[in-house]
Amino acid sequence: MDLMTVMGHLVTLTFKIKSYLHSPKERRLAEFMHNDTWGQQYSYALFKAMSHMLCIGYGLYPPIGMADVWLTILSMIVGATCFAMFVGHATALIQSLDSSRRQYQEKYKQVEQYMSFHKLPADMRQRIHDYYEHRYQGKMFDEESILEELNEPLREEIINFNCRKLVASMPLFANADPNFVTSMLTKLRFEVFQPGDYIIREGTIGKKMYFIQHGVVSVLTKSSKDTKLSDGSYFGEICLLTRGRRTASVRADNYCRLYSLSVDNFNEVLEEYPMMRRAFETVALDRLDRIGKRNSVLQHKVQHHQSSGTLNFQESEIIQRIVQHDRDMAQCTQLIQTSLNPPPAPPSPTPVIWAPLVQAPLQAAAATTPLALALAHQSQLPPILFHHPLAAGSLKDPTWPSKESPPWSKHVQQLWFRARFSCQLYQIQIWV
Repeated sequence: MDLMTVMGHLVTLTFKIKSYLHSPKERRLAEFMHNDTWGQQYSYALFKAMSHMLCIGYGLYPPIGMADVWLTILSMIVGATCFAMFVGHATALIQSLDSSRRQYQEKYKQVEQYMSFHKLPADMRQRIHDYYEHRYQGKMFDEESILEELNEPLREEIINFNCRKLVASMPLFANADPNFVTSMLTKLRFEVFQPGDYIIREGTIGKKMYFIQHGVVSVLTKSSKDTKLSDGSYFGEICLLTRGRRTASVRADNYCRLYSLSVDNFNEVLEEYPMMRRAFETVALDRLDRIGKRNSVLQHKVQHHQSSGTLNFQESEIIQRIVQHDRDMAQCTQLIQTSLNPPPAPPSPTPVIWAPLVQAPLQAAAATTPLALALAHQSQLPPILFHHPLAAGSLKDPTWPSKESPPWSKHVQQLWFRARFSCQLYQIQIWV
């Protein structure tokens, strides 16, 4: 733009000077404009110069004389060159404003050409289109190269921020050593699965485990009922510990945003944190026992840790707390459902997360599917849960909040309920 302005000014002065030097007709025209102010004369010359440079005309009058013709040709060439450079720079500037979207569009054009070349069916093309829309959301980044260019503290901070929802919804991470969480998060890889996709299949050799950031999956086994897992759960860790085959199939019920961890990275992280390995092994063995499946490798490892005294008091307490948490959640939920005995809820497009807590099978991840999360995802809760506690006959307890408690606000409600099981009292407070 600056170059075009300078060239326009020079051509303007050239036309102004030339009008005094050549043919009598030009001199008469110059004498005609002699009485005009300097600003008016410069404006006439600038108009003529820009008309030539932009190739839109000759100004107030066409070229007069051979010198004027050649000067007009020169100004047109200079103007066309400057104008082309201006358009090119403007186009590049507009494209650079959203380079990630442009990169996505270029990539998807290649995908479309690939689908056309291989003559893929229409339904498969639609699935590929939907996958790209949900996976990249119209923008594409080379995230690995971006993070590799940063120093380690900044890279870890960015990864922790990007995975903050996963950490917040998963007590396994929220209550663990921050160094372990950071080491684990740096190894995770983001993946998206469509409804109906089989994430893992029973009988195959496991090479990854998965953490659910968002979505609902069904755990399918031949020996037990289907189980639902949702945000904050994880699955697929047993075969990574035993290097065996998958004990169940997992299918996505809707669009699922998961983080995967390969077996090599899994073992690499757990080598640095042996207590977390023991926790994974103990929880995995407990899940296998509860669905009637045993694994000699895991059983030998857990018994070795217990008999050899390699577990200190703090580690043992943490591991037992994780296992007991899984069992307590299942027992408490089962008692609540039995006491309330709600009518069957109409079918809902959003799967209900009660089943894994009641049955507590293999894939009901210990300490990662809390009851509060189940209630938060429950599409239709029994109405009695929203009554005052004194109105729930079987759950009546004089120690509960009185009727004089502050009224429920418009946005925040407190849901209180208690359940007794095996001489233990469970009290859960859920904010919805």
